[in-house]
Amino acid sequence: PLNRPTPQKGGASATKRSAYALARLAQHGVDIENSEHVGFLSSIMRELWPYVDAAGSKKVKEMFEPMFAEMLPGPLKSLKFVKLDLGKVPIKLDNVVVHKLADDSSSVQFDLDVIWDGDCDIQMRSDYGLQFGVKSVKLSGRMSFLLCPLTEVLPVVSAIQYSFINIPDLELDFTGLAQLADFTIIDKTIRKMILDILSGMMVLPSRMLYKMDYGNDYLKTYQPPIGIVNVTAVKGRGFIIERGVLTDDVPDVYLLTQFGSSPTPWRSKTVWDDLNPVWNESAHFVLSDYDQNIRIHAWDEDKSPLDPDDDLGEADMTVGDMLVAGGAAEVELLIEEKESGAHVTLACEVLPLTAKDISSFDNPLCSGPNKLCGCLTILVTKAFSIPLKVEKAATFVKVSFAKKEFFTSVVTDYPGLDALNPDYDASFMVPLTTDIVKSSATVAGAIEFNLMNDIDTILGTTTIKLSDLAKLPGNKMQQQRKIGRGGASIEVQVIMYGVDMSEASPPIATSEVIAAAREVPSTPMKQIAVPSSSLTDPSTPRPGEMGKVRITAVRGRGFKTQKRAFQKDDVPDVYLKMTFGSGKNKQKWRTGTIKDSIKPEWNESTHFAVNDQEEVLCIEVFDEDKLSDGHFLGSAEVTVTELLLEAKEVELPLTVTKFGKPQSTGAFITIDCDMLGVEMDGSWTPAASSLGMSSNSSFGSMESHSSLSFGTSDWKEKTRTQVKLEFERMKN
Repeated sequence: PLNRPTPQKGGASATKRSAYALARLAQHGVDIENSEHVGFLSSIMRELWPYVDAAGSKKVKEMFEPMFAEMLPGPLKSLKFVKLDLGKVPIKLDNVVVHKLADDSSSVQFDLDVIWDGDCDIQMRSDYGLQFGVKSVKLSGRMSFLLCPLTEVLPVVSAIQYSFINIPDLELDFTGLAQLADFTIIDKTIRKMILDILSGMMVLPSRMLYKMDYGNDYLKTYQPPIGIVNVTAVKGRGFIIERGVLTDDVPDVYLLTQFGSSPTPWRSKTVWDDLNPVWNESAHFVLSDYDQNIRIHAWDEDKSPLDPDDDLGEADMTVGDMLVAGGAAEVELLIEEKESGAHVTLACEVLPLTAKDISSFDNPLCSGPNKLCGCLTILVTKAFSIPLKVEKAATFVKVSFAKKEFFTSVVTDYPGLDALNPDYDASFMVPLTTDIVKSSATVAGAIEFNLMNDIDTILGTTTIKLSDLAKLPGNKMQQQRKIGRGGASIEVQVIMYGVDMSEASPPIATSEVIAAAREVPSTPMKQIAVPSSSLTDPSTPRPGEMGKVRITAVRGRGFKTQKRAFQKDDVPDVYLKMTFGSGKNKQKWRTGTIKDSIKPEWNESTHFAVNDQEEVLCIEVFDEDKLSDGHFLGSAEVTVTELLLEAKEVELPLTVTKFGKPQSTGAFITIDCDMLGVEMDGSWTPAASSLGMSSNSSFGSMESHSSLSFGTSDWKEKTRTQVKLEFERMKN
């Protein structure tokens, strides 16, 4: 077993070895320590560096100058490179881990560290007289190289896809800016632009592609995401009070959580005035690699608009490390690379994606803020018969969906390229929320493909609606579609994935559920009449039994109608499964199914033999499904003693368990319980007299209903001993 990982300082976290990858390698007998450090790669890079410098400098100039004009503000838009020399210090490559993808025998992946501490000489000038330079660049990150598909024909590897797994760390050392008051702004602006470009091009889920075989089929090369990672901010501890002259400030803590290259961090709620905040909030992200980072940043919210929020520290951890640690781990926050003494507990689980089932689109667990119900992958591979002269062709495809725009590369006339039948080989991934799915049913919500020439000319448009996609086998459309009136067409593949909820953490009934149930305020319950004929059990007690209890499933409430995309809404068909006792004494019972009801009423009873006064009744609730065992709606548990002490119908909240913590579903079930005493003839009758109550007492007739109304909580405490004595009497 691996030790729980600790947060790394500075940029080291971006390049640390993946505990998840190491664990997988160790299971296959790989000598990890001797297989990672491969200095020969850096030696090769050192020999190649003069050529990399020349080619890289030209490519940087061609790529970034148009980006400056488009992305930078004000006078920075006109920046041009006056000098561009990457220096004599080459990039270092090390810590290689090679592994075959578990679900694909025709692919191999290797990951390595990329570290550059460059002594470059870069000079830039704008039209407004602004001139400055960059004398050093520090770049560090971990890259993934995916070799696929593998064939039995040379060159064996058809294509190489490469990307940074997480956004790399970047530091720029500027010259000529010390005299400028807005130096910090320029620094942050240019660094952000560079990282945004990298993120859009070659940080997961984006990958760059290099074809080893020009006949390579990109549809066989593309690798879809692994699944959805559910990240939970559980709690924090160790935050401190800020002492002031007039008053002390207890922190109001919230978290910003950044996952991978996600452009917008997820913000938790603010827990006010608390040194040990508890959030228990979750968010979904699309997972492409187990080495992707979960980075958290804690802040103390200040109510005054003139007072900025205070930095409480940050930490990061990979999904793989989290899974190796058991799905949950506590990390210490760092402030300027120093330990802060404050800690945050995170948890995560990974849910696979499936193109065979999109029922998660209607699952309430995948609905709501920061939740995903699936994802959409869009591939644009080729275009055919572009209706232009070859020298004027500069085509690309713009894809629009869910208020986002994606662009393929521009293909022009160039030796080795067919500008009139261009290969784009581009992929785009869109995380799906239930709101996006609902809006996509309209024409405005469809996926739109525009075949463009230059920036302003549209050669044609075609659209695909998700509702049409849902009618196809495997929710997949792969076709060559005509676009425009000039005879052109494009080859696209669109796949809609749902979340495989069968892989979610199974529901577990715990004592915390009972504690939560006790905290839920309950309304007075109407007592349900049960025919006295149902109280008879001709069987005699078995040796060791203390007696019998009758459990009645009365009713439920709070169940929800599931809204379905493209289908009729589903009103639940609810039934209960009960398990009483444990081990060899475990007894089971199932109620009937109440069809199409969010407020089902069963009024069904069964008898359970009691072998211990603390035996637990576990209740699982399901929505019956003809094609499976049913959709799980929640569970509850309670001891038989607690049921008897309630002396009336008990309403229990249903929960689902995530990361060992019960989460309320908003639904409830009502259960009734009474004790049956044994008579000399071996039959079972209500045990009223044993508790000092006659059948005609003010508590109601024991023959007409099964509820005992004990009264106040003080009286209940006094009767706890009587209940135990009654169990002993029945046992004897």
